[in-house]
Amino acid sequence: VSFSTEEQELLLDNLEIALNETKILKVNSTHNSYKWSTGETTQQIEVNADDYGIGEHIIWVEATDSSSSYGKKYSGNGSAIITIRDEIKLVVSESLSKNGLELKDEIKLSPIPVKDILKIEIPSQNENVKIEIISSLGKVVIRNTIGNNENLDVSNLPNGTYTVVVYIDNKVYRERIVKL
Repeated sequence: VSFSTEEQELLLDNLEIALNETKILKVNSTHNSYKWSTGETTQQIEVNADDYGIGEHIIWVEATDSSSSYGKKYSGNGSAIITIRDEIKLVVSESLSKNGLELKDEIKLSPIPVKDILKIEIPSQNENVKIEIISSLGKVVIRNTIGNNENLDVSNLPNGTYTVVVYIDNKVYRERIVKL
């Protein structure tokens, strides 16, 4: 993300991780300085779920840059200083696999690894099932509502590891997939 007078997105969407798991949060662009809610001042930080505990948490970052053509605050030498702030919601759960144990034998994802079309088989007559596909960086890359046995086109996703989250009947099912 480069600086402009428009609103900036420094971070990705929400991040879901399990206890005992660690992820890297990185500002999507280069700036002069950074300040995180954790007190760190680097472009990226390591987030350890155990440091936060189960639940929802907000992590924010402020990125500051100087230029003669940006911002509204001026320093003593006449250059403009602009600070952009962004935040994400960190959701820590006990275990990404245990959280949907009741549905583990009922929901089938295939093929894994997947290249273009992910087949999602859902039990009984469940309508309006919410599905999200989350990148390894924690960004929701696909969000959709589906019915029973449907196909989801993932051909536009870059190769990598993703978490598929299915919300059904007040239950959450998570499974990791590999996109080739």
